[in-house]
Amino acid sequence: MVLANRPVKGMDELEARFGKIHFLIPTAVIKELDKLASSAGVKRAKEAKLTLDLISKFKTIRMDSVVADDAIMDYVSRRRCMAATIDNELKNKLQRNGVSVVTLSKNKLIVV
Repeated sequence: MVLANRPVKGMDELEARFGKIHFLIPTAVIKELDKLASSAGVKRAKEAKLTLDLISKFKTIRMDSVVADDAIMDYVSRRRCMAATIDNELKNKLQRNGVSVVTLSKNKLIVV
């Protein structure tokens, strides 16, 4: 949800390094955001709605998993691609499994 709230830099540098980047959004992520948008506190619900609007421009992929983290882990493990997250627990789990992660550092996209 952070992408909906702050300007993020570094996309040009990432694309220069890795080529065109396509963000894919698992359906489980959309479901989690929908839930937050309808049941979280005012601030968090607003952030979830802004994020849903932002990610509507990205391709959605259907996943069997209902847990967003599991869907992301499964997808990147099978496809050998990068994942993007600011969730430290998920980022650490991805890195332990040899997955490169796009994340934020000081409002700039970086790969860890």
